[in-house]
Amino acid sequence: MQQRQAISILIPVFNEEDHIGRLLMSLTGLRADNEVLVIDGGSNDNTVALVEAFIASASLKGPRFRLLHNPARRQAEALNIGLQAAEHPICLRLDGHLLIAPGCDLQQDIDSVLSLSQGSQHCCAAGFKQRFLGRGLIDCAVALLAATPFLSGFSRYRYATKPCLTWKTAWLFCVDRELALQIGGFDSSTTPNEDQNFNRRLIAHTGKPILIYPQLPLYYQPRCTLSGLMRQYFNYGLARARASWLQAPGRRSPWMIAGATLHLLITLIYASAILSRPALYGNTLLFILGCNLLSVALDPLHWFRNASLEKPGLQILIAALVLSPLIAVVPSLARSSGTLWEFIRPSQRESAAPANA
Repeated sequence: MQQRQAISILIPVFNEEDHIGRLLMSLTGLRADNEVLVIDGGSNDNTVALVEAFIASASLKGPRFRLLHNPARRQAEALNIGLQAAEHPICLRLDGHLLIAPGCDLQQDIDSVLSLSQGSQHCCAAGFKQRFLGRGLIDCAVALLAATPFLSGFSRYRYATKPCLTWKTAWLFCVDRELALQIGGFDSSTTPNEDQNFNRRLIAHTGKPILIYPQLPLYYQPRCTLSGLMRQYFNYGLARARASWLQAPGRRSPWMIAGATLHLLITLIYASAILSRPALYGNTLLFILGCNLLSVALDPLHWFRNASLEKPGLQILIAALVLSPLIAVVPSLARSSGTLWEFIRPSQRESAAPANA
């Protein structure tokens, strides 16, 4: 593959008025042969108006920008609409609320990942490192937890510091459009876990792993409220259970129920232990701090080391660190609860059907 191949960038959005303008402006430095497809899922804020005004701007330079509409209002359907409408054979998916580090040479970074992934016979797609960026109390605590197994497990797309392969999943993607369509695109019934489901099917179809490319300076902004964080991970739990039923109805459910129940119990035991034992709470704090110091030391693009990124105040950072052992309970508790809730709703299981079948 030539290094200068044009691409289609897919950006599903819903109520992103606070972020979409900044993201689109950061893409104007790309070459004119690229295209950017913004797929709106029925936003009821100023997202559409901002995108339309941006596209109509007389001073607009760079790639071609297009606005598409997603009446289904699900992110998986937005991505499928983007895949169908894309004019180039390679599609790169971005999120409407992510931050691209100012001052970076994004075109050069994209050319590099294309050259590396498309020139390799050992991977089926490329994914990127998910770096968390927090400014408030809750999102900063989540960003701190993202450097630990509490939130990230041992996912390579969270820990990678150099290109590597994974047989699991990745954050966002850069994939061959025809290959994505061959496997049926994204399954909307697994929303909001459609990325993991897509990557699992992609790996199974090709027999090849995904390349994790950590050099792209992309930063994820997590939920900034506890209620938003709970809803997000509860929905993740629902989606994973639903995907299990669609893959093998009834056959895997006992194991999923047992796993979710065990996960819930461990979370409750952990919460009870750190609340009743100050020494354990302190040791957990030191563990989280150590993981973050290691992450800062190993990752040259870590948000704390990137001078172009806005940092949280010292008071917020300290408060977020102190609260992080408790905040860790929220996603864990919500996800296992979502999985169990999906399995105790027999009507939902019986009526479930693959949306992209």
